[in-house]
Amino acid sequence: DAGEKAAAKARPKPKAQSNFTDPDSRIMKNSDGAYIQAYNAQAVVDDKHQVITAADVTTNPSDALNYTTMLDQCAHNTGAHPRQALVDAGYCSEANLEAAKKRQLSCGTDTFMATGRLKHEEQVPPAPRGRIPKDATLKERMARKLRTKPGKAAYSRRKAIVE
Repeated sequence: DAGEKAAAKARPKPKAQSNFTDPDSRIMKNSDGAYIQAYNAQAVVDDKHQVITAADVTTNPSDALNYTTMLDQCAHNTGAHPRQALVDAGYCSEANLEAAKKRQLSCGTDTFMATGRLKHEEQVPPAPRGRIPKDATLKERMARKLRTKPGKAAYSRRKAIVE
């Protein structure tokens, strides 16, 4: 029978992978650099009350796609846009920096987005003196914002917020 012949010839490619117990999960790199079968969990937390105001689980390993959707979900769930958003470098993209600028103007949410990772004992350098150059990119402006005293104070609170 033709179906049996086709089934006998059907072989997965040597590098093809599939998880039979949880086919919706994806292979992702964890914080140790190892590849694991996983999901990417997202949460928005009210820092004053330590209450989760938005949550989601995705199969995309990049956090960058979740910046706008998570803040929108938070606003929907609570009836108010957050005053501040403290987000790590995983969310840093040109699209999110632009979205943060627009969100500041339309919703009043002041975003502090890390633009890169520091080594374990590396300190954030002080902000340069003087005006921000007119030709500074959004990423350069955000990096400078995080280097100010208010920026350092705001972003350092991430260590005490549920993650």
